[in-house]
Amino acid sequence: MPMQAVVIESAKTNSAGFMAEAATEHGYRLEQVVVDGSAQSFPDPEGIDLLLITGSEEHWYEIADHPHLQAELTFIQAAMNAGSRVLGMCFGGQALALALGAEVFDNGSREIGWIKVNTSDPNLISPGPWFAWHEDAFSLPQNARLLAWNEFGVQAFAHGRHLGLQFHPELTPEMLTGWAPDLPAQVDGEALMAETAGEAARARDRAFALFKMFESLGETR
Repeated sequence: MPMQAVVIESAKTNSAGFMAEAATEHGYRLEQVVVDGSAQSFPDPEGIDLLLITGSEEHWYEIADHPHLQAELTFIQAAMNAGSRVLGMCFGGQALALALGAEVFDNGSREIGWIKVNTSDPNLISPGPWFAWHEDAFSLPQNARLLAWNEFGVQAFAHGRHLGLQFHPELTPEMLTGWAPDLPAQVDGEALMAETAGEAARARDRAFALFKMFESLGETR
């Protein structure tokens, strides 16, 4: 019987991309929930094996002004309490950090493009390059293990069987095409698209390797 995964997407252009492919390959049946600011309907948190939480243009530090964000966080916490493991990417990594009691904040600068990270466990998080597009950051949750970081801040952490990422291992060239209209003027969109197309096969391999190692979290630690 397939394991159940719920993919929380904040917009249709924010799919789980390569990570959804990896989850399917690992035997998960995916159900998508698109959070768009309207009245949200979330599935029963019981019986969910995995939550994949994708990126968003929204900000967790504005949660008090947005009931749909509070509803999303409540669902995430309920699913975790029911035994689901979480893999959060960018906004999703921030969501996991917040659910574990950490702080999410505006870092005062943007990080956009293919980045390298320092890593304490290259077998779990390779140095990259990984795709980044964010201006918010999060503190390391209590009892979490720091896995990757750079000058921007925390880039990856593990907490038990959960994994929080500040970058986008899921990104495909098609996803970036959907995001490109929102690139700031100082970013050369054409060059970034070309770099992403050239990196796609290696990025997919890194994403699949990352998901495989995520599956082992909590087995021996």
